Amino acid sequence: MVLNKKRADFDWTKFFMVRVAKHWNRLPREVVGAPSLEAFKVRLDGALSNLVELKMSQLIAGELD
Repeated sequence: MVLNKKRADFDWTKFFMVRVAKHWNRLPREVVGAPSLEAFKVRLDGALSNLVELKMSQLIAGELD
């Protein structure tokens, strides 16, 4: 008996790259231009922390609903 694998019609790589590229393009230049992975992680952590602080201050000030 031979089992046939049906190939998926959906291309996950395109879907993944479109989603990742959208977020990558929104990152600050200093994060994207990090010289090493460790520097990238530190800079990304800082950028995300700043974003969270900004959103929290807007929420507290009543600017976000």
